[in-house]
Amino acid sequence: MAPGYLANHATRVFNRLVDAQLPPHGVSLTLIGPIMLLSWKGPMLQRHLPGENDPRWMDLTIAHFTIARPPDDDRLWRWHHATGGRSISLRPDRHGTARAIRCL
Repeated sequence: MAPGYLANHATRVFNRLVDAQLPPHGVSLTLIGPIMLLSWKGPMLQRHLPGENDPRWMDLTIAHFTIARPPDDDRLWRWHHATGGRSISLRPDRHGTARAIRCL
């Protein structure tokens, strides 16, 4: 089944359910639709603040390594943090090695 079909079907079911609940309140879905559209577009425009996506220095250095993994190692991803923004991550991969990520 195509994702578009499922989205359209969910929209139709939602509209039917909402439309059944609104008449006792003297409101119809045709009146609420434009209001919902305006409230949906309003916050979207506020997300793009001036200078929000400008590049900035984060004072972070990340090194990625591939290291050998012992045969008895499990599939658990280990992530350790220390003071001063330091961390190390050991993540097994599907190639029989482990990915080591060091952040300073």
